[in-house]
Amino acid sequence: MPARDTVLHQCLQLRSGVRWQPTAVARLYALKGRPEEKALPVLLADAAEWTRVACDAPPAALQLMRAFWPGGLTIVLPRRPDVPDALAPLVPTSALRVPAHEPLRRVLACTGPLATSSANRSGEPPASDAATVRAALGTGLALLLDGGVLPPSAPSTVVDASGRQPTILRHGAIPDDAIWRVISG
Repeated sequence: MPARDTVLHQCLQLRSGVRWQPTAVARLYALKGRPEEKALPVLLADAAEWTRVACDAPPAALQLMRAFWPGGLTIVLPRRPDVPDALAPLVPTSALRVPAHEPLRRVLACTGPLATSSANRSGEPPASDAATVRAALGTGLALLLDGGVLPPSAPSTVVDASGRQPTILRHGAIPDDAIWRVISG
């Protein structure tokens, strides 16, 4: 599991060459026991990659990307038509983030966007080390990278920028007032 800037995550490659892999996404849902109504976020190597998963980014979203990526901000945008519904079965959007963890961004530069979720069973507390991940997810993992113990931290802030007015869906690593300062410009 690569460490991100807020919690340990498990990742699955979304594309093989030019084709999306909805079966890989289904595997991640099954491994976590994650309900379909909880969409999977996607990690990107850099801000320019948003166009690989989303089809539109309003000015407020672009401002937030410039201000907080890489870092603890997840931005929800309208999903591209060629991205499989399996990523977010009940909504036409994708939640995107560029992690602050430089080694993970180097991996993402090689793999392309990765579907991701915290490295724990759905509804359980987040894991902070590889031993906890192994105990929770067992042999369902193809690879487990041990980067040591992750110190406690807030999850990413999630902003839905897919509509007319951005909305904070989850309070987290980026304070609300910092989000509104950037948007109001």
